[in-house]
Amino acid sequence: MLMSIPYLILGCSCRPEIPPTDDDPDETEETAHTAEDTAHTAVVQDECPQPEVEPNESVAEAQLLFLEQDVCGAIDPTGDRDYFRFELEEDGWLLVEVLAADGSITDPSVFVTPTEGGWAANRSDDPDDNDVHLRFPAPAGSYEATVTEETLVGGERYGYTLLVSESKAPVEWTRAEVEPNDTNLSAERLQSDETVFGTMSGNTILPDYDWYSVIVPAGKHTLSFEVVAYDEGSTADLTILLWDQALEPLPAGCRQCDFDGGVPGVELDPFGEYQSEGNEIVWIQVQEVLGRESPANWYVLTVHVEGS
Repeated sequence: MLMSIPYLILGCSCRPEIPPTDDDPDETEETAHTAEDTAHTAVVQDECPQPEVEPNESVAEAQLLFLEQDVCGAIDPTGDRDYFRFELEEDGWLLVEVLAADGSITDPSVFVTPTEGGWAANRSDDPDDNDVHLRFPAPAGSYEATVTEETLVGGERYGYTLLVSESKAPVEWTRAEVEPNDTNLSAERLQSDETVFGTMSGNTILPDYDWYSVIVPAGKHTLSFEVVAYDEGSTADLTILLWDQALEPLPAGCRQCDFDGGVPGVELDPFGEYQSEGNEIVWIQVQEVLGRESPANWYVLTVHVEGS
């Protein structure tokens, strides 16, 4: 659990050349607050493992951070962008958390990219709040992380804590996708109740489209599917397209019916059902709405076929 880090430190406004007296209650109160603020400053510095160090408003000024230790910072002034860099020694799941500090009104956003470039991952909000939990399988190497305010504001009340740490996969699967599977001709066959892990990445300069096929036995059946991605830290905003054996959109009569999340803009992980008359092959196409390519655009797809 991240520590809650205060972010606002009041400056001293005492006047030592005029000692306070009992006849001057306002000045006595001011001096008392000054002493309290000075003590509070020392506590903040002791409790924060990695205080933000300005200036860090550019890649060249990026502050080195260490994994598994909180960074406490603030988006101040308005438009501030805080740059950090870190090293991941081995391939593995990476977790980048950005939380609003206690009493803060920050709506944070984080942008992560390898130092050598090639791809980037951006995440702004979790499904239930404005905090950020970005989790993905990351290759070993040097990275840069940029923390900003999503609404492009800032100031003294815009504190945050940042934590970069190694993590475990938040989901389980029975198999991983095998590229290339970018057309129906290279689609991977899925069995009922099989769970496949995939990413929207690896198709060079072209957008990645992952295709799968499911055989529906004779007789009426319900084919249901569910994607887990954004809810568990992926940056993927996915949609599902279903096609019949003649590559006509399903359900029948659709021009191009797609299956998104339950509530547009809120539930980004698609799910749905298709009522089949049976004895057919159904193609399942997974695509990223914005066409972004990165290992952070991962997903787990589960299909289930049940007789009616």
